[in-house]
Amino acid sequence: MAEKQDDVAQLPTEDVTSGEEFVVVEENKPEGSKPPSRDPSPTNEKPEKPKKKKKRVKGLELPVQVFKSRSERDPEKINQDLRVNFDDVIAEPEGFYTPKYSWHLSKEVYGFSKGCCYSVASFFCSIPAAFLWGIWFAFIACLNIWLLVPLRRCHNIKMSLWKSFWGVFVSAIFDPIFQSIGMIFSNMKIQSDKYEV
Repeated sequence: MAEKQDDVAQLPTEDVTSGEEFVVVEENKPEGSKPPSRDPSPTNEKPEKPKKKKKRVKGLELPVQVFKSRSERDPEKINQDLRVNFDDVIAEPEGFYTPKYSWHLSKEVYGFSKGCCYSVASFFCSIPAAFLWGIWFAFIACLNIWLLVPLRRCHNIKMSLWKSFWGVFVSAIFDPIFQSIGMIFSNMKIQSDKYEV
């Protein structure tokens, strides 16, 4: 309490209405300090809006040459038997030899014609074929999910019940028969004698 009284001047004990003036000394604040602003209005600075990232389709952001040079077009190895490169189709057995330049030119012409024809054919056929195969496999998936798998589950439930009935039926009829046959043959004794001549 003594420290607080030093910082603030004491008020006179006389009545304020007597006309005497009094002064209240405020606490000493360090120079350069600004009082906190009570203005709730926002500053003139506009908040930065987050930039929207453009969605890119996978594969389209790559250059054409890089996209065509990717080796993994068949990651599941479903077309391993479809090998139609020059070395897989044309080969010379022993005793036949084409000149070096003719062989090299034939290989280049074969690869160029095969690549161009396949590119043109796939350009016209790939999109319609992809559309048709997408519809077909969507129909198969829908049929499998909503019809065939529930039918298989229903069949398994029914067959498990019939399995228990059939097991009781077989054990009730055939178990006594085979047990009695086993008891008959268990009492038989076989002896083997050797006679030397």
